[in-house]
Amino acid sequence: MNYHILENTIVKDIIKKFKRKCPKRKEYLDRLTSEFDIIIKKNFYNYILQVYELLDLVKDIPHIIRGSSGSSLVCYCLGITNIDPVEDNVCFARFLNETRQSMPDIDFDFPYNKRDEVFERIDKHWNNRVARISNHVMYKEKSATRKASYD
Repeated sequence: MNYHILENTIVKDIIKKFKRKCPKRKEYLDRLTSEFDIIIKKNFYNYILQVYELLDLVKDIPHIIRGSSGSSLVCYCLGITNIDPVEDNVCFARFLNETRQSMPDIDFDFPYNKRDEVFERIDKHWNNRVARISNHVMYKEKSATRKASYD
């Protein structure tokens, strides 16, 4: 495997942010090289860096990361996920592959009583230049009963 991608300036900047050292074993270096190759080709490195930045912004708030990001060694080394996809033999293509056109799947779950704080931090950090694409619905007793009986 040609490891030249690891000399790419963008890749070096991402590697500097690794919270976990990538083992120097061949299977890890091969996996890291192939992941970075696709991440750079698909132009998704800024997305991964924004996720890293967001998680650093809310590191004191309990959260769970879901989605196919658990199949990425880059996400594991950055501390985005706690799943070592090489050790657990999880295919990277679940997260990102050559034919995928949409953004990779990284889902954040925060406690309901901390979500507003998360949104406030995000708004402040990115100067109100973000859009909220999630929702959290809160029902009162009467509307909850009505909703439950119709669904």
